[in-house]
Amino acid sequence: MILQPQALVGDDTDLLILLLYYVTGDGCDLFFRPEPKVNTSQIKVWNMRQVKKDLGVCLSRHMLYIHGIFGCDTTSRPYGIGKVATLKKFADSSSFCRHADLFDAFFSVDNIIDAGEKALVELYGGKEGECLNSL
Repeated sequence: MILQPQALVGDDTDLLILLLYYVTGDGCDLFFRPEPKVNTSQIKVWNMRQVKKDLGVCLSRHMLYIHGIFGCDTTSRPYGIGKVATLKKFADSSSFCRHADLFDAFFSVDNIIDAGEKALVELYGGKEGECLNSL
């Protein structure tokens, strides 16, 4: 059976995040095309397999965590920090990846809360052992 390329057209970041998270290296080619903005002739098409490869293993594996904790439709983003800065910090920091691993491992609620707080402290430039209240 030959798998045909598939495309999703939409204008929600959640769609992009889900496609990125679930695309595999052995499935069919999967593309995302955002709805074009008004008065824009430029049409962008994202090859999800290539985007996942470009982002790297850690970022791709934890995309749902990143999107959820750092701002999506159901959560607000951290004050004064945009998604690009968050992604850059995540890519440059191995401890962010370790915090995200705790979420994926289904530890206790207390462990997950602790990991989330540590990630936010690091995002705001705090030091090891500091808490959000002190920042």
